[in-house]
Amino acid sequence: VRMARPYANCDNPAIAEVEKSIRIHYGAQFRKRYLHRNVTCTGCHNAKYSTTDAVDPAKDHFWPIAGRFEKAVFGSDAGELPEILDGVHRFYGFSNGGICASNAYCSKIVGKSVSPWGIEPVCSTIAAKDNILTDDSVPFTFWVKDVGKTASTWTLFDSFRKGLNSLRNNGKPKLDPVTAELDGDEAFAYRWAVRIAHQVWLEAFDRPLTLTHLSPRNPQQRDILESLADHFVENKLSLRALVIAVAMHPLFNLKPPASGCQPSGAVSGYYLPPVFDPFTPDAPDVAVQPNNPGDGVARWSSRVVTGMIHELLGWPALPLMPARLEEARLAAVGLPINLESPGYRGSGLLEMAAWEEVYGLCAPPPQPTPQQPGSLASVNAYSCAGRCNANDVSGTYCWCDAKCKETYSCCKDYDEFCSSFVANNLPAPAPSDWIDALLASASAPTTVLQLVVSLKDRLHGIRTIDAAEGALIADVIGVASLDAPWPSTEAFEAGLRRYCGVLLRSPQLTLAGAPVPTEPFAGSDTVLVVNGEDRVALCNVWAKSSLAASAQWSCSAVGLVVANSPAP
Repeated sequence: VRMARPYANCDNPAIAEVEKSIRIHYGAQFRKRYLHRNVTCTGCHNAKYSTTDAVDPAKDHFWPIAGRFEKAVFGSDAGELPEILDGVHRFYGFSNGGICASNAYCSKIVGKSVSPWGIEPVCSTIAAKDNILTDDSVPFTFWVKDVGKTASTWTLFDSFRKGLNSLRNNGKPKLDPVTAELDGDEAFAYRWAVRIAHQVWLEAFDRPLTLTHLSPRNPQQRDILESLADHFVENKLSLRALVIAVAMHPLFNLKPPASGCQPSGAVSGYYLPPVFDPFTPDAPDVAVQPNNPGDGVARWSSRVVTGMIHELLGWPALPLMPARLEEARLAAVGLPINLESPGYRGSGLLEMAAWEEVYGLCAPPPQPTPQQPGSLASVNAYSCAGRCNANDVSGTYCWCDAKCKETYSCCKDYDEFCSSFVANNLPAPAPSDWIDALLASASAPTTVLQLVVSLKDRLHGIRTIDAAEGALIADVIGVASLDAPWPSTEAFEAGLRRYCGVLLRSPQLTLAGAPVPTEPFAGSDTVLVVNGEDRVALCNVWAKSSLAASAQWSCSAVGLVVANSPAP
């Protein structure tokens, strides 16, 4: 959260008000992302009281995890005033930087300072732990306890580290059997574990376990959330163990009712607990009050979908910190960029158009250019940012391109520097990918069908193509028939990539909660082996990385056979 740019309300020139805006911004984001809590909601919804609580379980719509966590961390069940809690998120007098064009908005540390994680001082410098100046803007700051007027991120760090060490060594926090109170540092760390458990579940199911007030609506949601958080803690905060627990949950990737997998006695497809949609118990029709497997079907998050695509096709990973020219392109397909552009999971007209632009032709993206050693961020090859116009402190960006003089966005020394920079830094050609390798593996008498089935098997794990589907595929690719010999032409490759773009947009690749029908490993001689990776080879790779080290398993033409798979 602190790595985000400092939020400033530039409409108000008073430095105290700007600092207050920064703290409110940081504080709200921190509590949501680390504690799964919002103090705007805790006044009406906390562990001790809720406006949606009720003695009658049928009318009770508030089921938090047991324990007065708000009191332990925030000082009271309803939470202290935000300004009292936000003191730990101070910027001025703690961080160097800000909007330095005007001294009114620029924070400069006096005395000893350090760089977090040992990063370059030019990126971030903060006051040393023993050099925190007194904060006179608030009477005191509270975080787990009264921490006076010298609170800062160091205060959060010390509390968090103490709580995490306790979780690793002692397990889940112990509640007072009478008051339900608990240690503040342990409560801080455990609420973080709850947040991580919730987000891993959300990534897998695209269905939250809490409502907008960040607490479960029914006991089924609460029990799942608490059990996952406890599993995370019991396994020494192992994210791998948590991911496996979510993937092995009985509700993950359910087969449809038509498969006959519903429990005995179920008279319809509505037989699941109200976890995916917690509001169905209020339906007037009793028969549809439970959930059904369709309630668990949703689009994978954009980060997951794009990650799968780039992995399957051998493309370079998307930058985690994209340059400004890349931000709009990646944000359009739903990737999270920053706090102001958090990404999305749904689909709509604009998203479909953006997806078509980025992935419709299945063209490999260019290799990202490192912004600096060790950075995953990429820069546009035509950017002069940081290379020229050094005396310009306005913070505006300038670009070396053909129209920079028309748009007044080029560097002052464009002619003498940027022209040669453009000539010497043309974008690198796109790297070869899996489709290139597929075509390279083809030779006479390879048919179009073999290439199509190989590509479909790679992206969908499906090798069957019926006559009607085959005719449509041939039309997309631009050939008369899939049975025709493979034409080694650029036009054919472009057509094959168009078909690849269709597969990338399909439900089989983009939807979670709807398992793709499995097929035996053997049974098709039409699939070409690319880069030595057949299904058995891939099975061996993924089984070794996914199963417990002591598990007994084997991969063969019939698939993965697990003889013994103890808990990881």
